Amino acid sequence: MKKYDYIINNNRGITLIEVLLAGVISVIIFSLLFGIFHFAVNSMKITQAQSELQQEANLILLTLTSVHEKNEQYTIETSERSLIIKTDRQEYVFKKNYRYSLTYTPIAGNKKNIAVKLTIKERKYGKKIEMNTIISRL
Repeated sequence: MKKYDYIINNNRGITLIEVLLAGVISVIIFSLLFGIFHFAVNSMKITQAQSELQQEANLILLTLTSVHEKNEQYTIETSERSLIIKTDRQEYVFKKNYRYSLTYTPIAGNKKNIAVKLTIKERKYGKKIEMNTIISRL
């Protein structure tokens, strides 16, 4: 009988309070990990959007520089959703989910040089990039 007394008097089982406590701790840990993961994913998306804005601005300025160096006359059209650079032979269209703004002014005393201010605003996260430069024709 002593053999069975040990099994009957065994108090080493898991109580309901211990199970609930383990569940609460698990939920807290999961919530913290999910919050960190969510923050990391959002930060990555915002950084990627900023990088894409920078690439778009660089491409526009590179195209504008090339057009300015090779052509005496060209037109630039901007709207809410697009930026178009037109020459006699070609048309360059930049159209993404951005808000484009480009202003240019000839530099006094030198018709070959222009001061350019390019602003691009990304719509989803509200990120914005602004570039000021001088483009010259040799």
